[in-house]
Amino acid sequence: IRTGSIGGLLATSLGLGGMAGMWLLIGDTLSLSGFGSGASIVSFYVRVAGGIFAKGADIGSDLVGEFDDQRKEEDQQVFELQRRMNLLEEERRDREKRGLEGDDEATIAELRQMEAEV
Repeated sequence: IRTGSIGGLLATSLGLGGMAGMWLLIGDTLSLSGFGSGASIVSFYVRVAGGIFAKGADIGSDLVGEFDDQRKEEDQQVFELQRRMNLLEEERRDREKRGLEGDDEATIAELRQMEAEV
């Protein structure tokens, strides 16, 4: 409410201030009709320009939304990769405890495959 009211009050107060200033300087009421016509033309162009800025804001919000979705998917992939790497490390420790060493080629191949996926 505050942002809309500030813009509305500012436009109204500038318009009234301009009309009062014109009346004090010139003193002719006919010149006020020209001032009002000019003010309405300016307000029309400001409104059109505001639509252009709103369109730009919509496009920007769409881009941010797409980026956010991609980031969530990437976070999920990283989480899965970390989980799989922890499982491989546990398997390697279990093999060491049992005395089975030298079977690291399969682990390295799986790590390379995970790297290629990410």
